[in-house]
Amino acid sequence: MSIWKAFARKSDPDTSHMAAATHEPIKVMGRAKAIYKLLTIPMTDEQLVDAYQAAVDAGLAQPSSPQAIRTSRCQLVYLEAVEMVEGQYGTTRMGNKARIWRSIPETQAQAQLGEL
Repeated sequence: MSIWKAFARKSDPDTSHMAAATHEPIKVMGRAKAIYKLLTIPMTDEQLVDAYQAAVDAGLAQPSSPQAIRTSRCQLVYLEAVEMVEGQYGTTRMGNKARIWRSIPETQAQAQLGEL
């Protein structure tokens, strides 16, 4: 299974399977590239979703759901292109502790993501 292919769990409703079928790997990679660039400034997932939406509003990224943005960030962690900032936490709007993420420059993931 490709890391860039969207999928739905067997237990997910049919609408999730239909949505996953509409995701093209090239669009998923485009979202990952935008997230990689945004995370040059360390931030929480909540802040990342807000920053990504601002990029969409500016015409710099394609619209994506908060869940898809978090999934792409997770894929970048798997590729060792993004890491958690050890010992640092942010706060969510609800006041909960949240991990802070940042991109790692000059990684092997750059070959997979293309020119960043």
